[in-house]
Amino acid sequence: MTHDPDVARVLPRTLTIRDGRIGGEGRGGEEYAVVTADGFLPLSGHARDKLPPGTLVRLHEVGDHYELRAERT
Repeated sequence: MTHDPDVARVLPRTLTIRDGRIGGEGRGGEEYAVVTADGFLPLSGHARDKLPPGTLVRLHEVGDHYELRAERT
């Protein structure tokens, strides 16, 4: 286990724990959100900074992938 981002970057896999659950996973230098069994999708730190609590977000299926789109009010 490490809290050092420089060490984490060279590891093949990292996990981020939030509220006692896996909130994110890193692989090959990329950060991924992990959908929980109840459908919760925690946002990564950089997304949380730009999407304050209460922001409405839609999930759009686009071909073979999904996009999250914040509704601007």
